[in-house]
Amino acid sequence: SPAAPKTKLRCPFPVKSIAGKKWREVLRGLERFGIVDEIDAAHLEGFCAAYQLAKEADALVASEGMMVAGSMGQMVKHPALAVSSDAWNKVRHYGNDLGLTYLSRTRMDGTANAEADDIEARYFG
Repeated sequence: SPAAPKTKLRCPFPVKSIAGKKWREVLRGLERFGIVDEIDAAHLEGFCAAYQLAKEADALVASEGMMVAGSMGQMVKHPALAVSSDAWNKVRHYGNDLGLTYLSRTRMDGTANAEADDIEARYFG
């Protein structure tokens, strides 16, 4: 069974914010695996900040539509779509670094099977 982390990380976000809620959720999961420590705080903060930004951008697009009037009156893609895409990419990268996916956890354990390695090589190699 994994050892419990020695120090409880402090949430840098307002308690009821999207990022604050995600911080607590992810931290509980990482603590269960015993794979989080002070050194992970910046990555966890980046993950949660990017997650909140992605959710806020998605909500803006949902309420205003994917197309908006541009400066000359023409219809253009909502600028929040680019923000959303970039933020979700950051969430994915931080999540992989933190072991928040099955594949990243197995890689961290050094127990990834050949099939998972083949899939990873096909898409990321």
